[in-house]
Amino acid sequence: MTNNKPEINNPEINNPEINKPETMNNTLFDKIFRDRSGNIVLGQLPNLTIILWLATTLLKLVFNSGKVGSLLDILSFGFLFTWAWEELTEGVNYFRRGLGAVVLLAMIVTKVSSSIGT
Repeated sequence: MTNNKPEINNPEINNPEINKPETMNNTLFDKIFRDRSGNIVLGQLPNLTIILWLATTLLKLVFNSGKVGSLLDILSFGFLFTWAWEELTEGVNYFRRGLGAVVLLAMIVTKVSSSIGT
């Protein structure tokens, strides 16, 4: 009986340049919108941090004042900041990384402008 499974440490199998789909070139479009497998990725299933951000943001609509409101505001900011940082540093393509950068920059500008305004 022979083992038909490929070797895990085989560089020909693990090298993304060798296993690149034939439709994937190194065009600007491919770098921006395709992941390493050659799939076009604009959106993904939400991860835990974006789900928690959405949950705390919705709860802020109900508990918008007092200590609970302040806690939800801090948590909401932290979850969205974490999501944006993860996208910026580990996004699957340049579009996702750019999305993280835009959200992170918008959050910083919003916090700074609200701090200056008060």
